[in-house]
Amino acid sequence: MLSRTAQSLQERLLALSGANSTQFLTWIDALSRDDEAIYGLIELMGLEKEPRCAQYASHLMLHIARRVPRRVQPNYNLLLDHVLISKNISVQRNGLGALICMPLLDYRLSELLDWLLAILQQPKSTAGLVLYAVNKLAQFHQNYPDLRNELEQSIELRATLTGSKRDLDYFTQVLRGKKRIKG
Repeated sequence: MLSRTAQSLQERLLALSGANSTQFLTWIDALSRDDEAIYGLIELMGLEKEPRCAQYASHLMLHIARRVPRRVQPNYNLLLDHVLISKNISVQRNGLGALICMPLLDYRLSELLDWLLAILQQPKSTAGLVLYAVNKLAQFHQNYPDLRNELEQSIELRATLTGSKRDLDYFTQVLRGKKRIKG
């Protein structure tokens, strides 16, 4: 059952269907200051039967997390839950983009690592999802330097599967401290 805040946000998001992105993104400032709204958006990200609403909510969450990650962090566990279980590529990508803005937490850490590595092994993974996965894996490397060989092998496998060395080059630069992790 959705909270009242989530229900209200759902109605407002669905009413914006077809609106241009500028109108849609005007909410970010107000939502960024409202902890209940942040929680409500994360709730909406889990609506598998309303994929459009989940997508809109995840898009807003990505922008909010980039602006004020400290306001989103108390909801890290629920956000991660939705990212890991969602079949909606937009929710996965935007949710992962939001998670990049926050440090790694112990909650479902090994599941997150496995999921990120699986993204790299799927040749059909979208470019945005792969880029965010590489960035989150770089955070893993910062916290767990012993993972370096496994991470490099996974990135090399991705480059082999796709015929593109871009991800490998980017990840290598992040590991060497020549590039900052994107969020």
